[in-house]
Amino acid sequence: MLYRRYSSLLFLFRKAKHGVREISAKQYQCFSISENSNDFRNSLLRPLLIQRVSGTSGNAQARQFILSKLRSLNMWDIELDTFDERTPDGNVEFTNIIATLDPRATRRLVLACHYDSKKLPNFVGATDSAVPCAMLLDIAISLQNQLNQIKQNRGNPTLQLIFFDGEEAVRDWTKSDSLYGS
Repeated sequence: MLYRRYSSLLFLFRKAKHGVREISAKQYQCFSISENSNDFRNSLLRPLLIQRVSGTSGNAQARQFILSKLRSLNMWDIELDTFDERTPDGNVEFTNIIATLDPRATRRLVLACHYDSKKLPNFVGATDSAVPCAMLLDIAISLQNQLNQIKQNRGNPTLQLIFFDGEEAVRDWTKSDSLYGS
């Protein structure tokens, strides 16, 4: 109980000290998504524009694509959170991808999306959620130099990217049929 109060007070103190900082126009440009939209579409988005229903080969293919992009940057600590859940269609294996820039950091800025798609005929879920996945990968690639510098300086908070599996309902969105992994 005492620890919980101390943690709450510490959080409130840190929150009160946290402030907004202005950035220059040059720094702001670093936050823009890929300079070449064709690169974004072709190399990051197109591979995710497939059916990605949890527990299927398309889902595994999307997961491997995300993992290969993150691993190619050679700067992320990657964890896979794999678990089985009972769904209306039986047991399904789900895998969340958690990529942390500096796992030793005590605070994290989390950017998250889900990479599974709804189980509908010919549905690829472009905006739900292939585009957000591609955007997170683009952020990791575009800001690679800045993120690496933050990591070397042990910046706090660190960046954490989470790609959830099992956000979609297997049949109909209910409390028991949705948000399996998220």
